[in-house]
Amino acid sequence: MQIKLGDREYEVKYPFAACREMERASGRSITTFASETIVRATSGDVSFDDITLLVWGGILHSRRNITLDQVAIQLEGAADNAPLLNIFIDCAEELRKSLDSKLKYEEPEGREKN
Repeated sequence: MQIKLGDREYEVKYPFAACREMERASGRSITTFASETIVRATSGDVSFDDITLLVWGGILHSRRNITLDQVAIQLEGAADNAPLLNIFIDCAEELRKSLDSKLKYEEPEGREKN
């Protein structure tokens, strides 16, 4: 997924390092952050902090030194192109897919099942 912030377009993705940074910034595990915010978003309860954190985490791989405050300022302009709730839901879906691929468990070959 792509997002336009300011005059730049970014691919939104959530590599391991970005997930760790999001945990530090939110004070929650990434899985708790993802599940809580997605559940609340379905009922229309989304905070600007959650939107900012989700977008910030999604672009950290390409702008390592960008701050949450810088993203918040740029989101003001992004809202002119797409509703922030749409941006949030699209980013949340990317995060969900990323977590699904990173955290899935597969039984190792040759391991006996009890």
